[in-house]
Amino acid sequence: MPTKKETEKQLDYAKGYRDALVDTWESVIKLATKGYSSRELQIMSKTQSLESRQQIEAKISELEADFAQDDIIEAEDIKVIHQTEPKPIIAVNLRPGMSYMIREPKPSRCYKMFEKEIAAGKTGLCVSRQSPREVRDNYKIGRSRVIWLSLYEKQDAPLPPSALGMITDDSFQADANDVYVQPAALPVLFSHITNFLDGNPGGIVVLDGLEYLTSHTKFQSLMNFLQMINEHIKQTGSYLLLSANPQAFDDRQFSQLETEMSQVL
Repeated sequence: MPTKKETEKQLDYAKGYRDALVDTWESVIKLATKGYSSRELQIMSKTQSLESRQQIEAKISELEADFAQDDIIEAEDIKVIHQTEPKPIIAVNLRPGMSYMIREPKPSRCYKMFEKEIAAGKTGLCVSRQSPREVRDNYKIGRSRVIWLSLYEKQDAPLPPSALGMITDDSFQADANDVYVQPAALPVLFSHITNFLDGNPGGIVVLDGLEYLTSHTKFQSLMNFLQMINEHIKQTGSYLLLSANPQAFDDRQFSQLETEMSQVL
């Protein structure tokens, strides 16, 4: 018969499993009511599935660590709790003319790397599935321009505070500088990126939303787009950070994407 402590741990595991299932189905229901295409739903569902598995695996690892620690305590009859330090993220020194793919379920590490380069003085450009407001709220991107991959067209911005006679500390108008580009318009996106690189040699571009682009274009068109961007990165001595979720592509496609990158992290 299990002890009280063992029963409590089993309950914790069951609750974690339940919470992951509830979160998953709530997310699926929300997605299904927002008018996404079947391809978009497939990609987003794969991402959600990966996150749920990771949540459950984290809970299992936590419980296994607790059980192992109990064995150690009982064997040695001591009350010292051993804590395992998380593995640090290895710093990467970016090299000019190089493109880097960051394998991650959601864009996070790529923006941390981007923040570091912006803080060091580089000029940046963000190409994102996230809205410009979300990008600026979540990350320290300075004066970097944001290209929003969106099906919506940009509306005319209201008059800036300066035009209304209000005093502002920063003359930079982020909204006026941002661009909306539809995901199927790869030539338009290519033009914006290359114009930035030509005007800012040694600048850095971060691109997330690769899965979203794939859902609106042919994969070969996306490959051609990345190949041409990489050529421009090399020619201008600039940098490219590409966030990619392996679960959103089949193995053959993701392998092709990896071969186009200078380094995969």
